[in-house]
Amino acid sequence: MLLLEIKPSFEIGMLLESLAHLSDAKKAVNNVKTPYLLKQIELIAPRLIVALGRFAAASLLRTQAALGKLREEIHMYNNVPLIVTYHPAALLRNTQLKSDAWDDLKKIQMQLKSR
Repeated sequence: MLLLEIKPSFEIGMLLESLAHLSDAKKAVNNVKTPYLLKQIELIAPRLIVALGRFAAASLLRTQAALGKLREEIHMYNNVPLIVTYHPAALLRNTQLKSDAWDDLKKIQMQLKSR
């Protein structure tokens, strides 16, 4: 598993948010449970949030921008850095994305080392 390559631990406090049950990005933008999610972030106090896939990214960032565009930068969500990457199911469907996902994981690792 690619995620294990960056050696995450419980102390890191990464919050992995996946909203795969939503059928499109527009619904995702409108359906994020903000108070609940903000309380989780407050309690966990993560150093980094990783949004797995388009729906999670759309929900957290309240945008319908393309996933490829969102992957280009480190975003902020409630004063916590947020990195967007592909959902694991997308990597199973399209193995050509694994190289990009690997780059994302290196970006995640670099961000964690800097915090």
